[in-house]
Amino acid sequence: MTITKDDEDIEIKEFVRLRKNACKARGVIKKQINAFVLRHGFNYQRSKWTVAHIKWLKQLELSVILRETLNEMLLQYYDFNDQNDEI
Repeated sequence: MTITKDDEDIEIKEFVRLRKNACKARGVIKKQINAFVLRHGFNYQRSKWTVAHIKWLKQLELSVILRETLNEMLLQYYDFNDQNDEI
């Protein structure tokens, strides 16, 4: 199969679309995590998504169910970060 210039352009567009979607998904989960902790009375006053912020998230005192919920959301965040790093 011969790849033409048009085919190559389409492939590049698909790759760019993948990257944009991955970045968008990471942004969505970050907003969801921030909203989750705010709903439960926690507000981080410094720069978000730093090492210190993530450590703070991991150390929040939450009920078992809320901790599990936050942990699952953080796993999604890590997955999206890994995906963005690989792309």
